Amino acid sequence: LKTPYDETRHGLIDTSREVSGGSSDALRNELDYQRETPASKKMIERLHDSLSNLFRLWVERRFAANAKQEKNRIDLTFTHSAKRNLAELKICYCSETRHAIREAVGQLFEYNYYPSNEEADYWWLVLDCEPSLTDRKYISVLIDKYRIPLTIAWPNGDDFKAYPSLPFDA
Repeated sequence: LKTPYDETRHGLIDTSREVSGGSSDALRNELDYQRETPASKKMIERLHDSLSNLFRLWVERRFAANAKQEKNRIDLTFTHSAKRNLAELKICYCSETRHAIREAVGQLFEYNYYPSNEEADYWWLVLDCEPSLTDRKYISVLIDKYRIPLTIAWPNGDDFKAYPSLPFDA
């Protein structure tokens, strides 16, 4: 028994046809496609590793904490003043930060609330560039409305800036 999903995955449904009700909006194309080349993936990995190393060194210097990278799929974890911290790092090539923030917030929720995961006291979202004013307003809503212990940080030379501010003193 084939479902419409099976047929679509194999390209058997014409996605350009009219949908019911006379709308001329085409159905979404469900065929698989390659999103990145092997060359760009290598570049992304190096930039991510570079950001991870920079953030780790900053955490260790600023908070005298022993940071762990890539533990249980989490980009970086550390403990400071008996409080567990986890960080999700995103490369956005200093352009569109919104999509990187969306993906990182979803991952932070998974790392904190998926069954058998331990909730962290502080969540860090680390970007490779400064977030926009709109990004900061969005982060403020998450913090204020939903009480998420979230800090967004980005590099500033060998240092990092944070919004709304560092969640604790060094």
